[in-house]
Amino acid sequence: TYATSAEGSSAAAACVCDAGYYSTTVGGTCNMCPAGSYCPTAGTKHDCPDNSDSAAGSTKSTDCKCNAGYAGGSDTCQVCAIGFYCPGDGLVVACRPGSESMTGTSAHTACYCKTGFQEQSDGSCMECPANS
Repeated sequence: TYATSAEGSSAAAACVCDAGYYSTTVGGTCNMCPAGSYCPTAGTKHDCPDNSDSAAGSTKSTDCKCNAGYAGGSDTCQVCAIGFYCPGDGLVVACRPGSESMTGTSAHTACYCKTGFQEQSDGSCMECPANS
């Protein structure tokens, strides 16, 4: 049932969905909160912000995590900046020294050596020798 009501209550309308569940009608069936949303209390359902997602059954806004290629908190997710990669969950990681990336990058493999730098066998970027 995933619902509770005040002690001594006998009306279906007194039933309120537990956190993680929502209903489209007062006293109606409680459904698990779907992925991409959160259901904090009283059967309410809120969508996660753009460019973020959550697991089914989420109960709070902080359960919404930025998608890969985006960074931010539980209220807004912005495209990952140049020179960084954002693997998801709001994480922002700088590309290795001497390298950069395009906006919206989600993996370290998308970081590439800047102009004037050359990729080494270990994946690092070394400045090109003068006059080369």
